[in-house]
Amino acid sequence: MALSAANVVQAKTGPLPPSSGATSVEVSLDSPTQAGGTVTVEMCGPATWPGMPDGWDYDVNAPAAGPFLWVFRRSGTAAGEGVAGSTAWTWSYIAPTNWMWRATEWDTALDPVSPLEVVAAAGASSGAGVTSVSTTTTPVTNRAEVVALATHLWVYGAGADPSRVFGFGPYTNGFAERDELRFNATSGEYGIAWSWAFAQATGTFETSATVSNSAPSANDAYYALIAVYAATQPVVVPAPTIMAS
Repeated sequence: MALSAANVVQAKTGPLPPSSGATSVEVSLDSPTQAGGTVTVEMCGPATWPGMPDGWDYDVNAPAAGPFLWVFRRSGTAAGEGVAGSTAWTWSYIAPTNWMWRATEWDTALDPVSPLEVVAAAGASSGAGVTSVSTTTTPVTNRAEVVALATHLWVYGAGADPSRVFGFGPYTNGFAERDELRFNATSGEYGIAWSWAFAQATGTFETSATVSNSAPSANDAYYALIAVYAATQPVVVPAPTIMAS
């Protein structure tokens, strides 16, 4: 089964405005979930393991020196989940944290049992000379019909400076941006972007995002990761054996 953007039931970026210095964040969708699908949450959150809601799997996070980026997944959703203030999902942390997330509901075309194929993550690339940020390259996928979800993050850790203009993109290797969020926090500045690419053949995945930074600084740090998910595989029914008479 080929995966495409048509297999996305709905997607939402939040919080809007982003949540600065909160010990928890509620992730929700605009409409209740359908039954039997999958929800992925690509998150900028705490530097160490957050409190995760029941029924979710952790798939990848950016490595040491953050990690700021996380990807979580809930397979086999029930009908009616994801409603803000009711059946939404809450992540928490012991200290005030800056949260940003992208939630995507997929229909049953995404493998409901073991969708995660491969991952890659890049730690902090720091300094004023960074012009592009790579996710690094994943291992080769075993399955052919896949979607690669990439996240790029910029953090300016020298205090608030809302006047700074920042953005990611374009992206290499056929990745297209899904959304981008700029965040002014009291502790610093954030820019996060989510992109994706679909494929119908096995292979590796990597994308580099061009950095648009109006005031490059030694206090800039960049992170990136990628998670590749596979489609539900067709059921192969063997041909019947015809016995000789």
